[in-house]
Amino acid sequence: MKIRRKIALLLMLAIAASCSTSKFVKPLEKGEQAAGFNLGGPIIKMGGAIMPIPYTSLDYAFGLSNKTTAYGSIHTTALAYGVFQAELGFISNLKQQNGLCPAISVSPSMNFMVDMYVGNRYYLPQLDLNFYWENKSKNRFVYTGLSSYFDINRFKAHDEKQTHHWFPCPKIGNTFVRSKWNYNIEIKYMGLGISNEDIIVDYFKPTGKTGVMGIYFGIVRKIK
Repeated sequence: MKIRRKIALLLMLAIAASCSTSKFVKPLEKGEQAAGFNLGGPIIKMGGAIMPIPYTSLDYAFGLSNKTTAYGSIHTTALAYGVFQAELGFISNLKQQNGLCPAISVSPSMNFMVDMYVGNRYYLPQLDLNFYWENKSKNRFVYTGLSSYFDINRFKAHDEKQTHHWFPCPKIGNTFVRSKWNYNIEIKYMGLGISNEDIIVDYFKPTGKTGVMGIYFGIVRKIK
């Protein structure tokens, strides 16, 4: 049981360090629903292989209007290790695309985690700012932006005082749009300016001594 609790704690901390893709960048149409599956995480070295940590999540979204969509998510890998993690939020368009000027959307959300073995709770507000360009002739859109995580908790693991409260994560992605299915790939730079040395996990570190890269894959089924 102690080992399982330690694994759950490590998983919780990794999740809190931003191991999730952008749930939705472009709002759905009013009344439209969507169910999604995401796979991926920070890139690590395992033996001679370089691969993303296979975190998974299930998502659901509902179009409140043509400009605003509400969504929720459950992280299934965390659940398998005894950590219940959910995310609730919405995404809203601020500006439509105009030629080469991108559309802009914003997405505030709240991540909350509960260690089901010991009852520890962790809250992580998040704010995403997205810039995206649609290419309807090729049925795709590309996007970039910034995911910001705000650690409102006073302490880290081992009762250490939390010294970082804002975790900015630049990202870039591509979504292939079909009539009923969307397919997405996203690359994210996590831990901007934070040391990646002397940590338990052997992360792939193409950016030097700070931050880690993550890669994510997603699939969404749209329901009219």
